Amino acid sequence: MTWRTVARADADGTYDGVVDRERIMLYDQSWRLLEERIDDDYDAVPGDGADRVCQQVWGARYIDDAVLRRENTDFTNDSPSVTYNSTWYYATDALYSVVAMLSDTNGTPVERVRYLPYGTACHHRAADIDGDGDTDSNNGSVILNVWGAAIGTANYNCEALRR
Repeated sequence: MTWRTVARADADGTYDGVVDRERIMLYDQSWRLLEERIDDDYDAVPGDGADRVCQQVWGARYIDDAVLRRENTDFTNDSPSVTYNSTWYYATDALYSVVAMLSDTNGTPVERVRYLPYGTACHHRAADIDGDGDTDSNNGSVILNVWGAAIGTANYNCEALRR
């Protein structure tokens, strides 16, 4: 058995009470998200179809083994060989917790995630090296651990990174 849920919302930022976005989410029997069909202009012509389709691919090693997420916004090609506009790969740790999202073009990190005690996730942009939530020039290009050792030096210990 699989599941389907529908969410309709006033999501354009004006909060005028007009439902303008519809999301149809398809799940497998383990409640893992498989596909989202997103209609961003639902108020214009309700039921006219999705503007975006996002698919989630799961691995076979474990229930939480997220592999990739891909998005298609080009519906001009009706052939069975659909090409996706964007694909992001998940990098996970030994507990299958997502620690980074990688781009499909060259594998550069798009987002990093670190976890506080009890599993609270803290999301960071890829360029936010110091983890303060911004990507300004204060981030620098040198990563230091808590003892002030720069990456690449003999006394650098990656287990002792600053928060």
